[in-house]
Amino acid sequence: MWPAACRASPPRRRAGSPPWNNTTVVRRAEFPAVARELKQKPGQDIVQYGYGPVTAVLLREGLLDELRIWLHPVTVGGPARAALLAETSSDARFRLVDHRAFDSGMVILSYQPRPTA
Repeated sequence: MWPAACRASPPRRRAGSPPWNNTTVVRRAEFPAVARELKQKPGQDIVQYGYGPVTAVLLREGLLDELRIWLHPVTVGGPARAALLAETSSDARFRLVDHRAFDSGMVILSYQPRPTA
């Protein structure tokens, strides 16, 4: 359940009404500037669930403070393989800052980006 004060700003290719409340639609080209502006404001953390092009933009623009990978001891799928971080530059480096293991075998790994040289 999302808190009522939670605001979503999903980047989209097409204009249109968002399917849920408290949402501002942002064009992909405008997303880095909007994310930077949100990050400057006081308040709670910016959270993104899942990985893909949005994560790559946050990382490329220096807006990603922490990356949490939830590793489940399950494999699912077929022959297609998807990159964990789509469209991420090959020089992205991280340092492990925290980890948490559960009796189920699931592990949460928390990383912070290292500055690129």
